[in-house]
Amino acid sequence: MEMPEWEVAWQPMLDGRDKRMTVRFPDAGFKKAKDNKTPCALLEKVKAVLTAQGCIITDLYTTPTSVSYIVLASPSHVDNLINNGHVTFPAISPNPITVQRCHQIEVKHAFEIVISGIFEGEGVQTSVCRWISKTVRDPVEKTSCLTDARIPEHEPDCLVVWMTDWDASSHLLATGDAFDAHFKSKIPSIHRPQLLMAFNNEGLYRPRTVTETFKAGADSMSEELKAIRAEMAEIRRESRAQHESTQLSVTALNGSVSKLFSHVDQMSTRLSNQATAFLAMSAENSMRSQLSQVQMMIAHHRATIRFGKKEDHEAARAKLKDLKVQETKLIHSLGASAGRPVALLGRTLGSAIRAPTAPPGLPAPVAPGSRADHPAPTMIPLERISMRAY
Repeated sequence: MEMPEWEVAWQPMLDGRDKRMTVRFPDAGFKKAKDNKTPCALLEKVKAVLTAQGCIITDLYTTPTSVSYIVLASPSHVDNLINNGHVTFPAISPNPITVQRCHQIEVKHAFEIVISGIFEGEGVQTSVCRWISKTVRDPVEKTSCLTDARIPEHEPDCLVVWMTDWDASSHLLATGDAFDAHFKSKIPSIHRPQLLMAFNNEGLYRPRTVTETFKAGADSMSEELKAIRAEMAEIRRESRAQHESTQLSVTALNGSVSKLFSHVDQMSTRLSNQATAFLAMSAENSMRSQLSQVQMMIAHHRATIRFGKKEDHEAARAKLKDLKVQETKLIHSLGASAGRPVALLGRTLGSAIRAPTAPPGLPAPVAPGSRADHPAPTMIPLERISMRAY
């Protein structure tokens, strides 16, 4: 049957329109055995008194934790009991009995979703909203599908959010595993998103014991500490390896620097020896030049004595005597400094080449034109050369 004139739309709910008609008596002391499923006898007396006062009661029960509930039929009766805060039953107790509303969050928007177990304050609420905004986004416009969020008046540890449409709400409900993976390690008491209707029907989650809550938090902290210790151990290992590598590099660098300093010292010593050798060679050449001049003058005066005039012989002999003294001094000086420049310069390239060796039983090889083929001439002292020349 088609009804084209009908239009179905969401009607915003007024506060209390979706209220559950249940009140509870948390401190009345309605106790019963755990295996006893019948209502408590005292609770039956409460029902009789409330019925006499005009309240219509549809159900009543007591939980194993000794909390009693009464379900009424009229919202006005529920409001009257909640506003009074207590009821008086002289036949049951001389003191007023506290009456509380059941844990229920009123519906204010379509497809509202509840995230319970938020005990850490506004910082956690902001983190949850930020995570939802980043996770649930419009596939076309790439914008967040989160419309808004609120904190219920009677349930401060719950966060109620609503999305732009049912598709976005379904997407958020399907991210339960990702939500737990992101928040459970930091907030053990938090619970994954669920529809407000399911939340109200199942009741508000409370940790069964404080010990379990602390144990979950301690286990989470232990896992975090293990991860931190593992990271610190890895950092220490990398630091130790880097330190050892640095020490090896520094040791190699110190060896290279030491070799460099040694080479520099050797070069400095060689340069100093070369300079000294050049000075010695210059002095030796100067003395040889002086010796040549003296010997030339000696030869000149001897020629004067042999072939010159007689009146010049006496002066020539006197000068010849002085020149002989100078010649002797120069010869002794040259003999004392002979070989000093070569010693300062060190070995020559030829002296560094090893002589070839011969097999056993054969004479050592001799290069043609070497000193072994041609014996070295007999060396004549410099004094004898100068005396033999004249």
